[in-house]
Amino acid sequence: DCVDTRNTGVYKCYKELRNYKIETCIVDPIVDPLEAKKEYGVKIESTIPKNQSFTAVIGAVDHTKFKELNEKEWLSMIKPGGIFFDVKGYIPRSLNPIRI
Repeated sequence: DCVDTRNTGVYKCYKELRNYKIETCIVDPIVDPLEAKKEYGVKIESTIPKNQSFTAVIGAVDHTKFKELNEKEWLSMIKPGGIFFDVKGYIPRSLNPIRI
């Protein structure tokens, strides 16, 4: 639950995805969106979009808010056939995330 973005790997991941023209949405309930925009030039959502589902979800930071999500909440954000990538080991195993 750290607000410091200086050593984040999320931005590196974002840049790689964008290099492949992959549309992204970064969600971080703790980071200051204005600071992230100023530092990295990226828009950060403070909550998971409720009206949107994704082809892939990457669990890249282990904020308590993400670890508290239940299986139903995880499923609500993914399209049928979508993939979960779990960098930090908190996405429910029952969803068969790819653990990186």
